[in-house]
Amino acid sequence: MELSPARRSIPRYVLHSLLVAVICFPCFWRCQAQEHANTASALPIIVVSSARSTDYTSMAAFANRMNHGPCNARPVYSQQPISVEAIAGAKVKRIVIEHIDQDKTPIRLEQIEDTVKRVWTGTFQTRACHIMWAEGMFWSLQAELEFEDGGVGLLLTDGHHVALRDRGGNNWFLRLLPDAQ
Repeated sequence: MELSPARRSIPRYVLHSLLVAVICFPCFWRCQAQEHANTASALPIIVVSSARSTDYTSMAAFANRMNHGPCNARPVYSQQPISVEAIAGAKVKRIVIEHIDQDKTPIRLEQIEDTVKRVWTGTFQTRACHIMWAEGMFWSLQAELEFEDGGVGLLLTDGHHVALRDRGGNNWFLRLLPDAQ
């Protein structure tokens, strides 16, 4: 018994679904990969090779000087989380690690780079020109921010707490999410 041509054909909705899958899914994955590459390339260059070993007390003293510097702003609360990069005040070309506390920071360069990337892309909701938290922090990385326009800023972090001197010379202290919740 032979089937009629109508019975041998594949239903149109199946063909349409297959066509959508064949055309759209490769583009979707290519677009996802391109978006990931754009995000990775948008990060500033991180230079670890010039880092010098230091102790916690010198970095804590530096953070203390930033904490007691001029402060003309109230704490700023954002309804939506924003990135550390967004408050830098200008596009950062390079992040040059200057000091590392060997007791608190992993010695492997890859781990230092990962920490800086995580902090730089990390988000927060509240920032202030003074330290606004009660828990202790163990500053372990100090870096110079080199802006594309030639200006210089500063980043000090322990991976959770961040002290940032932006392009305008303002000092900001913040805790990254989810730690700040």
